[in-house]
Amino acid sequence: MTSAPGCIIALLLLAFAGAAGAAPTLRVLTPPDRHVIGTLIELRVTDGPGTPADWVGLFPEGETRDAFFRRHLPIPDDATEATLTLDTQGLAPGRYDLALFDDRVSPRRATASIELVAPMMPRVSMRLAPSSDRGRVAIVDEVLVVGAALAVRFEHANGLGGDWIGVFPEGGADDFSRPLAWAYTNGRHARGSNGRTDGELVFHPLNLPPGRYEARLLGESTCNLRAAAPFEVVNPYLGADPGTDGDLSVVSFNIWRDAQGTGGLDAVVAMLLAAQPDVIALQECSPGALTTILDGLRRDPSYRDATAGEAAFVISRLPITGVAGEGGDGIASAPARAGAVDVSVGDRTVRIVNCHLTAYPYGPYTARDAGGVPRILADEAATRDAEMATILDRFVTGDATVLVGDHNAPSMLDWTAATTGRHFGCAIAWPVSARLLGAGFGDSFRTVHPDPVAAPGFTWTPGAPAGVIFADDVADRIDMIYHRSGRDLALAPAWAAVIEGDPHPSDHRMVIVRFRVRPISRETP
Repeated sequence: MTSAPGCIIALLLLAFAGAAGAAPTLRVLTPPDRHVIGTLIELRVTDGPGTPADWVGLFPEGETRDAFFRRHLPIPDDATEATLTLDTQGLAPGRYDLALFDDRVSPRRATASIELVAPMMPRVSMRLAPSSDRGRVAIVDEVLVVGAALAVRFEHANGLGGDWIGVFPEGGADDFSRPLAWAYTNGRHARGSNGRTDGELVFHPLNLPPGRYEARLLGESTCNLRAAAPFEVVNPYLGADPGTDGDLSVVSFNIWRDAQGTGGLDAVVAMLLAAQPDVIALQECSPGALTTILDGLRRDPSYRDATAGEAAFVISRLPITGVAGEGGDGIASAPARAGAVDVSVGDRTVRIVNCHLTAYPYGPYTARDAGGVPRILADEAATRDAEMATILDRFVTGDATVLVGDHNAPSMLDWTAATTGRHFGCAIAWPVSARLLGAGFGDSFRTVHPDPVAAPGFTWTPGAPAGVIFADDVADRIDMIYHRSGRDLALAPAWAAVIEGDPHPSDHRMVIVRFRVRPISRETP
């Protein structure tokens, strides 16, 4: 899957009765045809359906799947006419289609199109501003977990709209024309006529590898560096793996349509060989890619005898004794959207269930776009929660079970009262996680790392490749590994990590958990 933290949707509502029988129209009011990313674009809806679920969606040009929208603009109060403001901050350059709907599944009632172009970088130099022209910047949290948002406070900007803040590697070459992230002091890539002299910018998510960086306040009018403050990005999950004989290590990895990121399938194989898991569950992996990955692993002595449960898209170097599932293209086909294999751990059996739940409508985007918790919960009930109920009914037995996959939904253990600042003010009992916890499963990663503030475990997204992952995307943990002990075998998570490769082949990070496996005595008194 896909700053000012979120899309700001301003609604200037004009409620009038539409002409009876007239076809709805959707027009772009803001000239010209090409718009710089970061600008606000006014849209006009007339003679709309006037039903409670009316909305306008923004899609990449030619995208026919109505679930794959990039922006969701609701039309409130059953209005038939409205002026909407589309915020383009964070979108990628390219052409987009706009479409009017009267519910989430209806045909497109009216359409329009726009083209977005990249903003021009401010003019800069490498000179330090004189003391009389200095400002101040400070980092709210000087040590960030990989994938977390960066909050930068600034003071004494010039207030004319031209000052901007950029993120750069600490030290090294002073090439200010290549920031890793940047925004004017108004929080946008489009310069305003008036800027702020004091305030705070949030870059969310900020997908930087571990290392040391600087946030710099730069003056456009003077082309000078006005202030700088350092910060560090760390990965807290990569402590030593305490693996021992008899344990079980499991990976879940959405490889993004056969590894469309950097390095391709070779990078996937390299990441897996470095991690050395016993069982590998893949999502968005075709049968051909599964074979290629298995062949690549078998070149390593530790995977010489590895096999694949093709219907479940699972590779194991432990014996596979049973397979359940339909296969298909990356286990994303209805009705179950899942598959399972049984693997032997010593003389006992562990069932591995691999799933890939529906992607859209995506709840964190609805939260970002102020869609409201009731809409989020309704969407979850209609899609992912219903799918998980089917998966549990069909694939989960009395054996010890590890259930993994891309759930396309966060955990209720992450969206808590302690993390509302990261989650648009929302604390949500996400239904899929609630269902699994209620069925006796444990969240394996969160068992090892219980604090969602200190260890958020972001798996979506590494922020690559450029132009595909949007700058205002929502960092979250949606790639999951759950566990439940069985009638004769106990599973206890001992170590868990979120791993990003270099190069990284996917738009998801890989998750690995090592379980302590202990037999449960079957002796009777």
